[in-house]
Amino acid sequence: MGTTTQSPSTQATRLGQIFNLSTFEEFRAKSRAHLAQVTPRICEKYGLEAGSDMIRLIDRAEQELAECAGCSGEPCQKSSQQYWLPVIKRTDKGEWYIPRALCKVGELRRVRRGCKHCKIPAMYADKTFSDYEETADNRRTVKIAKWFIAQTPHQSLYFFGECGTGKTFLASLIAKAYLLDFKTVVFGDVPSLLEEIKRTFGDATKDGGAILDGYCKCDLLILDDLGAGQVTEWNVGVLYQIINNRYNADKPTLITSNYDLAGLGAKFGKVDAFSGNRIISRLSQMCVLGFLGTLDRRRKS
Repeated sequence: MGTTTQSPSTQATRLGQIFNLSTFEEFRAKSRAHLAQVTPRICEKYGLEAGSDMIRLIDRAEQELAECAGCSGEPCQKSSQQYWLPVIKRTDKGEWYIPRALCKVGELRRVRRGCKHCKIPAMYADKTFSDYEETADNRRTVKIAKWFIAQTPHQSLYFFGECGTGKTFLASLIAKAYLLDFKTVVFGDVPSLLEEIKRTFGDATKDGGAILDGYCKCDLLILDDLGAGQVTEWNVGVLYQIINNRYNADKPTLITSNYDLAGLGAKFGKVDAFSGNRIISRLSQMCVLGFLGTLDRRRKS
C-alpha cells in the first residue's frame, strides 16, 4: 500500500486532537515569537540575512550547546544514542553548516569500548596527554606523537627506550585518537600477538589467514614491545610478512621497543639474518624514530 501524504491543515488537526488545539496554537505562537526575538542577534553574529533557513538551525544548535555546557562528564542525562553536540562551522565559501561531533561523554564511552575491543591496556583508557610526564629525554617524541595525531600521515613511528619510559602509554594515546576519528586500530604486545597467530594455525576452527589479514589491513597497527620474548625464525618471518605488507600498502604502523634499530637487527639476525635485515630496512624507510630515554618511571619513589 502507498503512503498517503497529509496536508498541513490535516496534520494540525491531528496535533490539535492530541495536544489540544489551543495549546498547539499557543506553542506555534511562542515559537514564532522566540524566533523573531533571536533573529537579529543570530543575523549579526553569523552575518546572515533575515529569513535564512540557517537561523532556526543555529538557534536550535545553540540551545543544545547551552544544555550541555554544565555537563561534568558523568553521568550523562542523554540516552546512549545521543552523545553528540552540534558544531557550528563555516565553509571556505563562507556558508554556515552544522555537522555533529561526539561530545566529551560520547568520546569517553567510545574510547572505553574501543580500548576493550582493540586490546588497548585498560589502565590508559581515561588518560590524556596532560597525564603524560614530559622530560628532557622524551619531549621531542611527545611532539612527534602529537604531530602524528594531527596529521594522520602514512608514515610510521618507532618509539624506543628502556623499560618504564612511557612507550606503551604514548602509543595508547595515539590509538585512542584514531578511535575517536572512527578508524580501525589493532593494538597488541608482540609476544601475545604472535602466540595468537601461531595458535590459529593449529586450530581448524580458526582462520589464521583472516587474523593475519586483519593486522595487515587495519588503519593503524600498534606492535608493542617488538623484540621482547623468545625470538624464533618463525616469529621473525611472520613479523616481516606483517611489516612488509603494511609498508607496501602505505599504511601507518606504530612500533615500540626496548631496542634501537641496530639492536633489534642484531637480535633478529641471530635466528634469521635474511628476514631480520629486511625488517630493519623496511622500518628505517617507514618510521620516524622517537627516543624516550632511560629512566624507568615505574620505579620512581
